[in-house]
Amino acid sequence: MWSNVFAVKTLLLLCRPAKALSLHSPRLSRGATALQSNNLEGRHIAEWPERPPTRWEGDATSRPLGSMERLLNARRSWSGAMTTAHVSAALLDGLPPSQEELLEGIALVIRRHPLLSAVVRGKGKYFVEEAAAYPLHSDYLGKAVEYTTELLRTYPDVDIQRFEASKLGPEELALRALRVVAVPVGSEDTSAQMALQAAWRTGFEQELDGLTLDEDGDGPLWRLTLYTAEGNDSSSALVYAANHAISDQLSFNLILSELLGVCSELRSAARSSGISSPLNAAPKPLPLPPSVEGALLGAEQRQDEEIKERLELLVGRFGDPVGPEVGGRRWLPTWESGRARLSSLRYTLWQLGAGSGMKVLPRWVPSADTLLEMGSAAEDWGARARRTRSIFRTLDPQRTAALVAACRAEGVTASGALCAVALLGVSDAMGDDEEEEKAGGGDPSLSVGAVGGLKELLDRVCSRVAQVVEGAAGSFKKEVKPEEKRPTQRYKLLQALDMRTLNFGQGEAKTLGARDDWSKGTVVAGTGSLDILVDLPCAAGAALRGGERTPEELASFWRTAKECNRQTKQWINAGWGRESLLLFSSGWEFMNMNRVVELGAQDRATLGRAYSAGISNVGVFAHNTTFGESPSGGDPALSLSQLYFGISQTVSAPAISISAVTIEGTLCLTVQYASPIWPKNEAEAFADSIIRMLEIASADAFEEPMAPRAESGEDLDLNLR
Repeated sequence: MWSNVFAVKTLLLLCRPAKALSLHSPRLSRGATALQSNNLEGRHIAEWPERPPTRWEGDATSRPLGSMERLLNARRSWSGAMTTAHVSAALLDGLPPSQEELLEGIALVIRRHPLLSAVVRGKGKYFVEEAAAYPLHSDYLGKAVEYTTELLRTYPDVDIQRFEASKLGPEELALRALRVVAVPVGSEDTSAQMALQAAWRTGFEQELDGLTLDEDGDGPLWRLTLYTAEGNDSSSALVYAANHAISDQLSFNLILSELLGVCSELRSAARSSGISSPLNAAPKPLPLPPSVEGALLGAEQRQDEEIKERLELLVGRFGDPVGPEVGGRRWLPTWESGRARLSSLRYTLWQLGAGSGMKVLPRWVPSADTLLEMGSAAEDWGARARRTRSIFRTLDPQRTAALVAACRAEGVTASGALCAVALLGVSDAMGDDEEEEKAGGGDPSLSVGAVGGLKELLDRVCSRVAQVVEGAAGSFKKEVKPEEKRPTQRYKLLQALDMRTLNFGQGEAKTLGARDDWSKGTVVAGTGSLDILVDLPCAAGAALRGGERTPEELASFWRTAKECNRQTKQWINAGWGRESLLLFSSGWEFMNMNRVVELGAQDRATLGRAYSAGISNVGVFAHNTTFGESPSGGDPALSLSQLYFGISQTVSAPAISISAVTIEGTLCLTVQYASPIWPKNEAEAFADSIIRMLEIASADAFEEPMAPRAESGEDLDLNLR
């Protein structure tokens, strides 16, 4: 998890006596009424009119938010926009769906999937009234100590955040969710297709950093925008923007398929009867899904209890003594285990030492010292000034098929190849040790300040302990062999992972039910992530793409892909999906993780970047892509031609991210970054390099020889769409 290291290191420093720190629950003052809120030393205090019983796990229509859902539900302190908005764009061929068709389709999916009609109630104990944005700083842990009362809250939560069903019906929610944008064609020089493309791309980016939803209203927690262009009856676009706590990309794929299916059925019924009529068959509602922590760790939660009870759930407790009675009592202690296991400790120690020394920022980003010297001008690099930008690319079906064939021949997955091209690509942008030394930079994981020395010592100790753990449990990092005499640098990649079928711990992968889909096919945020560590020479990607390329460069690429696959398989088989969630949810018991993330986003040394790159590959679109038939003289079939997705990169994210999905053989890639961390020209060059390396990897399996191609974004864009 991308917040795990921050969480553990922050907790180690903050767990100390502090004058303003209370270990006990704040109580309502005399005369306070239900739902009244006070702010005592930064604590939000509230009570429900009817509080659920202790350890309430939810019911058919409501449940507490899981830890990851609470993080994804966060909003930016300075604007109120979603911190991690999830946005997807579906490009459609055929007669655009009508507003009436979409409204009926939206109402249907709302009836079927409970979280699409859900609202979030409760502010939680970590709510900060009128929270102020943090300033840029060069001392992450020092600032964490300074903001202890805001970041560390160990008392019970009396206003637990929870999903509840909206009081509005599906039809009214559908009206609220849908927006329709008719795009005008401005001039003769602009085609309807170009105008449509410009409109949906602009809408896509605006939602990433500007998505605001009615937090305290009746929902929904998502919206869908239909883009059509004047004079264009053969194509359209749907842009989905959601609170990431209720859905992920696999969920939107399902929503999209069901939605377009309804449109097709309505058109078919209209052709048969001559009128458009509602569907007769009501969809079967699916059950409210658990959170990913509820599925993998257990539904029990103790948020409204004291710290002792919450710790017992995590680590265990002493049970009733056993043995013969001596002196009127039994003396042999017993231990009732909690959720933590030996593998939990191994994972925690590995996380602490795994990221030491990795590159997370491109070479052109000013060092922390330079940003400090810039004074107020450095605010242009802060979270409030950063913007998420997106680049869209495709790999045509022939080349994609060749890539898959090449991957199979090498014994790796397509995800492994995508991880490899991402790592090679960032190695071109992140320089080497000599360049960093000249620029006056240092290890981005180290900060200066009052506690900088302590943090450095902590990093070194944890790194050494992690090495010991790796030796005992099997290494989760392995250096990819570079060419001789070429210096290497460590890169850390964040790979998104579907957790729906990872319901097991260490040694449990083959147990009954371990691989069953706990979501039961409904909409939910069911993803997690894992860390991949690889050492590569500087500019390894440029070496692969260069005209003087040797067989060694291509062999190095495949070694990197295999290494990424190896680490992924080992991580999964070790049951570390469970352990990563346990570590993250443990942090939530004590720390305001949303504010921890915002604090890290303002660190001059990292600018909120904890990874060199990120990959999210949802694979082949698992649903129908063509809906309806095209009878002579009738409406054309509605089909999905391209699909792009991503999340906001502004606050905290990898240095650059790639999202991928395959639609009817076409690999659709979304490259995302935060400006000014990546200038547009450098990001375009990175996107071009990704496509070029995928072409090179697939060349041997491609039917025709590769023609030379300039690495210009426009050339690749036009040729690969």
